[in-house]
Amino acid sequence: MRLPWAEVDLSGAVDVEARAAELASEDRLRPFDLGRPPLLRLSLLRLVSAATALC
Repeated sequence: MRLPWAEVDLSGAVDVEARAAELASEDRLRPFDLGRPPLLRLSLLRLVSAATALC
């Protein structure tokens, strides 16, 4: 099974934490199709050039 994921580079954002929180809020609003797996979405956020966070 393939897992849906997105890679987002926030290293150039003025307020990285605020932008990451905004993306998380937007993601929470996207519905899942409960009849189709997987019931999982992943985002890899590049916070600075050498650090990442998996959400």
